[in-house]
Amino acid sequence: MKTLHCKIPCNLCNSRNFTHLFNINSTRNEKFQVVSCSSCGLKQVNPQPNITAVKPYYSDTYFLKRNERGYDNYYSESVRNEICRVYEKNLSDLNFWKHERGLKKKHKILHSLDLGCAAGYFVELIKKRHWQAEGIDLAKGPVLAARKRNLKIHLGDWFSKSSIRSGKYHLITLWASIEHMHNPYEVFKRSVKLLKADGHLIISTCCYNYLAKLQGKNWRFMNVPEHLYFFNQAQITKMAKKAGFRLISSVSYGSGLTKKKDASYLYKTAKFLADWLVKKLKQGDMMALHFQKIKS
Repeated sequence: MKTLHCKIPCNLCNSRNFTHLFNINSTRNEKFQVVSCSSCGLKQVNPQPNITAVKPYYSDTYFLKRNERGYDNYYSESVRNEICRVYEKNLSDLNFWKHERGLKKKHKILHSLDLGCAAGYFVELIKKRHWQAEGIDLAKGPVLAARKRNLKIHLGDWFSKSSIRSGKYHLITLWASIEHMHNPYEVFKRSVKLLKADGHLIISTCCYNYLAKLQGKNWRFMNVPEHLYFFNQAQITKMAKKAGFRLISSVSYGSGLTKKKDASYLYKTAKFLADWLVKKLKQGDMMALHFQKIKS
């Protein structure tokens, strides 16, 4: 029987020296170790569970039953609208629409690929803007739900999909996906090959900075083993540059105060002020980054 958990080198700098931070029990009562690379500081789950070990965590329960690691019915209209609102806010903050106008002037047809697309909400959004949009995900339930809405969604591992061709795409997106992937650096390298010479890459992910350090294992995004890596902006930018990208823009957001039904006026005010402050100070625990492929 193959080992489901193994020690791996740091995905950013290849160091094998780590500092233990803490252990966390998962929702399936499995214990995982979170470490910090002694060389570059990248936080990660190590030993790392392979895809077989992680797959049970992405059952339909992950998308239907509310907990700190899943959604309160991911397929509901309210969740869908909120997710799309965040997409559009991120793209506006990153000034992507200006680049989209430039791409449309240069190319007759624009192709996009959303990695870890789940039910295809971003695929649907960008399709309405007249892109030839595709997505891919490993979770069968959301993919089938997306296909019912006539979206082009691939099911499976995008590294092995022959239908996902090199040099085809003008835009690749990873919305809250890179932290789930077993080899983020290979994701960047593969993205370079899939993009056209002037292609763009947009990523959103949790950001390990002051708020994460302060809360430790209680940080809202310390969800293991669903989340395998915890970047700060400098680390993810370094990894992208190493693979062949340049950073165009970035935004930091999220105070940790989440939206609540029937929240009091005091809570809403506190959330508004906290969200504004962390964005101003670039200390949010989420970040979105806009990269462009470096022309060879």
